[in-house]
Amino acid sequence: MRESPLKSPAWPFAALLLFSAMSFAKTAAAQWVPNGLPYSLVQFQALGLPVDDGHGGVYDFALGPPLSLHAKRFTSSGAIAQGWPDIGVVMDIGSTIEPRPLSGCLNADGSVTVAVADSVNWCTRFRRDGTTVPGWQTRPIGNQQDQTIVLPANALGNLVLSQRQHHDGAIQCWRLDSTSTFSPGFADSGVVLYVPPASSNTNFYLSDAMPSAAGGVWLAMTSVSGAYEDNSLVHDWLVRLRDDGAVDSTIGNGRIEFVGQPSNPRVPVLAPDGAGGVFVAWMDSRDGIGLGFPAFEFTYDIYITRVTADGHVAPGWPATGLPVCKSPSFQTYPKIVSDTQGGAFVLWGPSGGQGYGVHAQHILGDATIARGWPVDGKAVFANNGDFYYVLASDGIGGMFAAAQVYDAIGNSLIAAQHLNGHGDFDAPWSAAGYIVDDSPQGDMTNPQLISSEPGTAILTWDRRQPTAIHSCIQKLVVGGVVATQLALSSSDAQPDHVSLTWTASGDRVGSATVQRRDDNAAWRTLASIAPDGQGQLTYTDRSVVPGARYDYRIGYAEGTQQRYSAETNILVPLPYRFALAGARPNPASRRDLNVAFSLAQPGAATIELYDVHGRRVAERSSSGLAAGEHTLRMGESPGLAAGIYWLRLSQGTQRATARVVVVE
Repeated sequence: MRESPLKSPAWPFAALLLFSAMSFAKTAAAQWVPNGLPYSLVQFQALGLPVDDGHGGVYDFALGPPLSLHAKRFTSSGAIAQGWPDIGVVMDIGSTIEPRPLSGCLNADGSVTVAVADSVNWCTRFRRDGTTVPGWQTRPIGNQQDQTIVLPANALGNLVLSQRQHHDGAIQCWRLDSTSTFSPGFADSGVVLYVPPASSNTNFYLSDAMPSAAGGVWLAMTSVSGAYEDNSLVHDWLVRLRDDGAVDSTIGNGRIEFVGQPSNPRVPVLAPDGAGGVFVAWMDSRDGIGLGFPAFEFTYDIYITRVTADGHVAPGWPATGLPVCKSPSFQTYPKIVSDTQGGAFVLWGPSGGQGYGVHAQHILGDATIARGWPVDGKAVFANNGDFYYVLASDGIGGMFAAAQVYDAIGNSLIAAQHLNGHGDFDAPWSAAGYIVDDSPQGDMTNPQLISSEPGTAILTWDRRQPTAIHSCIQKLVVGGVVATQLALSSSDAQPDHVSLTWTASGDRVGSATVQRRDDNAAWRTLASIAPDGQGQLTYTDRSVVPGARYDYRIGYAEGTQQRYSAETNILVPLPYRFALAGARPNPASRRDLNVAFSLAQPGAATIELYDVHGRRVAERSSSGLAAGEHTLRMGESPGLAAGIYWLRLSQGTQRATARVVVVE
């Protein structure tokens, strides 16, 4: 559960109205920097919630002054997306309690929907250009909720799942179309899925939800008869909802139970299996020994199962679940993501097979442990005192993780980590992970992590300092953290070479290496370069293939840390040729005769127009043309009648002709 930035005595309500003197100043296009990119210069923004924008960038939502939701979009390079203000789009609805962004999703049209908890719950939807979609400015969704999950739905709409808080604990859902209008069969109160019987002392807990490849959504929940912490009758359920919000009765007659009493399963989490089914992981006390204090009466272990699209336990999987970790002490609160290759990564804390701390395991689709991973999992952060942890797939068979950890004097920090599919910490990652923010006089809290482009992830966190709270953001890549003082300032691609220039900020960059990769291949070092007197690093790559696409980046050392610039994707053009395409369009109007052609070499060129008798009736010459494609406007020629003509392109000794039909 997220800690409120406003409930500490160090953050009085009046402070929310203070802005930095530079809050509204126009800034240059931002780039990823060491210690993360602040959401903005506003002094108080926190509880950041990242949502993938589908193009390598991120939508980020945060609580900001005056008790309002702030929304912003960053591009893949860390720049503020065009159309978005520096402080973010501010949605102030006169809140009396802090509006907390709960969940968000990317929609098929590129817009993003976010659910927000306030005195009432509401949703809003933003386009890529920073404008809100009409009807979605502040769309109320029921009363205040404990948990709310928003998902994309058919016809560019959204499905919203919530658990009612100060009422009866019911789980309910709404479906809205692209204009935020309720779909047929839905209303302000939503469709109530599960209501605890008033006399049974039973409660329902919405745990997780994700889209189903067969349509609708998978929903995981827990029902508890009695107090949540005692030896109660606990059930974990998997349900599939159809697009109309109705429970799909063909799946386990409405819901599938993982394991019942006496194992007391709890907090089920979901990930797709890549075949239309779903992985489910949960904490389970079937073999537990009491620890002697009420909140953890049982020793919990981590289990996983795989359910096929038709609602059956997948072949080869134990009927009651596969143990992921049964180490002594207890394992709690799993996270799970797909490995994008038919298996799943599971993350949990605080214990495991390699000592106290956050652990991970890689489970394949056939219910076996992936090669290279130890039984009971692998320590992710070298047994640091991990507290709050998050997980994301890297999209190419590995995983990213982040956690709130502590230094020797008790300051909270955010550590990031990457493991490949075989459980290795590929360089420059190490067993201890990477501290993404070492800003002085600060506590780092509330890590959030999402997958982005293949091989990358986006991490957000809150940086709390004596005079400000900043929501920060950083890009992680398989080859290290993107935290650099370098920004690409220019690039030029020709069929036989690619020239790139980076600009270094300050004097923190000495020698650097230029690296290139093809498609998703490994990075290859091309050369070592150094800044010139103006802080620029320039390199020309002459080993390119025309028509190929390459990624480039700069790597350099900063102390003991390896840093990288943002990646630059370059398409090498095909060789140019001398050719006359002719009039565009053809037939062409005599008042709007445009001629398209290409030159293999730079230099002057001439376009001439001849009639069928061989008489030249128009001419247009241009000097200093570059190699490549061009268009010249002939202009209206006096006396040019409708008919058939011939165009001739000349450059040096080269000639090309094409026929054109001229109409009135």
